[in-house]
Amino acid sequence: MAKGIQTKKEIRIKAIALFKKSGYDNVSIVEIAKASGISKNTFYYYFASKEDLIRSMFIPDELMDAETAVQMMSIQDPYKRLMDIFSKAASYFSDCGRDIVKKFLVMNLTGQIMQNEKEPIARSENRAYVQMIQCTFRQAQEADEVRRDISPEELSRITAAMLIGCVQIWATFEKSQNLQDLVRRNIEILVKEPNAEKKSISSKVAGNRKLL
Repeated sequence: MAKGIQTKKEIRIKAIALFKKSGYDNVSIVEIAKASGISKNTFYYYFASKEDLIRSMFIPDELMDAETAVQMMSIQDPYKRLMDIFSKAASYFSDCGRDIVKKFLVMNLTGQIMQNEKEPIARSENRAYVQMIQCTFRQAQEADEVRRDISPEELSRITAAMLIGCVQIWATFEKSQNLQDLVRRNIEILVKEPNAEKKSISSKVAGNRKLL
């Protein structure tokens, strides 16, 4: 891993720990720099502000790095791979903590996330991350594991929106259920073949009739 990338990662890790301990608004850039073992100027070399730091935490390369992506794509069952992809994303949000996630949600709602995404590498990683999900949906459809009435591209957009919705519920309500469980349950409902339950019931009824 390149030194610059590693330094940015370490800054994020230290910042997350401070935010979780003291709250986002109560942590200064000087404190983040000190905890990271760097100068304030070095912090500004990598990030323009605390908001820029938050934005960087939620671009796809943080939700899933290249090594993990390769491991995910090695999972043969596309449905299991799909569930693992979203479970890992949910775990990342959960590990960041509610305070940081709330800040991200506000920035996302006001368009600050996409507006500040200037780095070409961030945009290319975003495309790669989305393409991985679309590819997995396509393979799952071919294996007859998920619904086929919606295209893989549309399914990826819908599930991404669903993920953010689940994250918002989890971040807003302190007593909400485990985020990974919430995301997994909603993914299962969303991608399930329409009328699949009715088909299952019909099959059981037909089977019972044969026994009569």
